[in-house]
Amino acid sequence: MAKSNMRKALAARNGERFSVIATVKRFGSRRGWQGRDEPTVLLVDLFDAIEATKLCDHLWFKKGKWADSLKIDDRILFDARADSYEKGYRGDRENVWDAPPPSTDWRLGRPTKVRKLTEQEQTDFDAGCFNTAFK
Repeated sequence: MAKSNMRKALAARNGERFSVIATVKRFGSRRGWQGRDEPTVLLVDLFDAIEATKLCDHLWFKKGKWADSLKIDDRILFDARADSYEKGYRGDRENVWDAPPPSTDWRLGRPTKVRKLTEQEQTDFDAGCFNTAFK
């Protein structure tokens, strides 16, 4: 998907809760607002589990208990809610004045019912995506 259209599918489903299939790409961390490192997980190739339509190419999540048993390259199924958030710097520090202005972006929040897909489920889903793409 083009960068400008990356999360339009999430924007169209604002506030809706639905099932998502994604692949765990890597684990990392980010600096929290108190200066502590917070563990994160990168999910790629996010698809609606029912319609087999692509939602976005990647999303970062805070790593909670729901992600403790995950490994890189695991395909997972989970429920989440599409939600908006403001990104960008909104302060007045001179060294970031030329940063882009704050903007609205879209995310998936509150992941629940997280589980790894079996090999058979992965094969069935991939076949469904292929059939959907070439209708």
